Amino acid sequence: MPLQNILLALLKDLPENQLQQVLDFVLFLREQHFSHQKATERYSFWLEKELDKKTSHEIQHLEQEFENYETLYPHESC
Repeated sequence: MPLQNILLALLKDLPENQLQQVLDFVLFLREQHFSHQKATERYSFWLEKELDKKTSHEIQHLEQEFENYETLYPHESC
């Protein structure tokens, strides 16, 4: 049986919170495997999918939380 089929079968009965953990780990692995641009595209896709689930109140709260984030926490290159 192909490994992908085994993984899919094992995921079927996991609760939503554990599936989210699996997704986070898979995204981490993909970032290591794919180019930075490809990993960023994939991450953006999943982020948009998660944001679609949020209510307008939750989105407003997130926007307030991250207001001026880039100014407060500038990205430092390694």
